[in-house]
Amino acid sequence: MEKCQVCDCKTFTTFNKNEDSVLVECSECGFIWLNPLPEHEDIKKIYNNAYQNASSSYYTKVEKKMNRSKRRSKFLEKYIKKNSNIKFLDIGSNGGFMVEAARLRGHKATGIEIDPYSIKYAREHYAKNTFFEGDLESYYKNNPQKKFDIIYCSEVIEHLIDINSFILLIKKILDTNGIVFLTTPDIKHWRRPKDLKLWDAYCPPDHCLYFDNNSLSRLLLKFNLKIIKRMIAFKPGIKIIAKHI
Repeated sequence: MEKCQVCDCKTFTTFNKNEDSVLVECSECGFIWLNPLPEHEDIKKIYNNAYQNASSSYYTKVEKKMNRSKRRSKFLEKYIKKNSNIKFLDIGSNGGFMVEAARLRGHKATGIEIDPYSIKYAREHYAKNTFFEGDLESYYKNNPQKKFDIIYCSEVIEHLIDINSFILLIKKILDTNGIVFLTTPDIKHWRRPKDLKLWDAYCPPDHCLYFDNNSLSRLLLKFNLKIIKRMIAFKPGIKIIAKHI
């Protein structure tokens, strides 16, 4: 990548070098990324193999996951102007917990997930929802007229190669008065281990893009999306709500 995806600056320096993985930092906005970035085919292989060693034990804490999802679903309703017919989308819906929680709140809920194991689990356990197997780009091609009041996207953007295309699609499917709930690791959080190798969110090439509050804000503003709420994150992460300007 010859320039920063956030601000288009062409000047960047080495942030961290570990064996074959090099992270570089934009001199202008502080955005950090894996350089070089993986090819699309490599990313597909990573995702296809993501759960090859996983078992049903991943889903043993279903009650805990559902309780947290229900709390978040109720919390997000405070930031939209609708009381009924709320359309909810979870990008990276995993086992479908957040989607089901939204449905239980009375929302029309949809989940997008690229991992077939997770999609299978979600469809078997939460069959009253709609689940799409694939990425956001594929979903949009099949549903170009769909709009959502709440878009939930947790721990997804750090995996991407082309962040601009992704945020553009979010903007297109976000209803005029809708909100986006977004979380991602914060590489400049004060509680991040000084030794990057000790940080669980440092896992190239699975995680390609690394944000802090400034770079994420600049990225969203580029697409006329404004952060209206920042949540305190004691773990090294970012949790925000954004909407159309």
